[in-house]
Amino acid sequence: MIHSISKANELHRLQQFVGAGGGYLGITSTIPGDGSAARIFGALPKDAGLECEFRVPFTNRANPLGVRLADAFYVGGPFLPLTVQDDDVEVVLYANWRYTHQPVQICRSFGIGAAALTTIQYLNHPPFRRIFYRLLRRLASLEEPSQPLQVGLLGYPTSVGEMHA
Repeated sequence: MIHSISKANELHRLQQFVGAGGGYLGITSTIPGDGSAARIFGALPKDAGLECEFRVPFTNRANPLGVRLADAFYVGGPFLPLTVQDDDVEVVLYANWRYTHQPVQICRSFGIGAAALTTIQYLNHPPFRRIFYRLLRRLASLEEPSQPLQVGLLGYPTSVGEMHA
């Protein structure tokens, strides 16, 4: 969760940490202060909208965060879009809202590290838990396993466990 990082020394230390290879994930509904957090994230949340259910798809279906997940999910809660303020921000997830695409999760390289920001509060939803787990691995500079998913089928004949000659 994001606490107030409006103090100049806190923001500077956070920029140093992320710039030196660290990772920072912000899960927020609002960012207190003067908007200086946009220097790290490249985006800030807009004002909260209505409490509703909305559809959240991936911006890029080939994103490694979405491997073996559905194309889109429905979440409930307040509608909290992000305002992207820099060109180097990758919009990972967006919400379909009133016939527009509104960013709700972004990721951005900062120095040799990375920072991500999301306004999705629905953390108990299994697909979002997978997305957040994969995002945390990415922010920690851990490689995704490159092994393909392997499946084995095991079957037994109907005679197993029965008397037979």
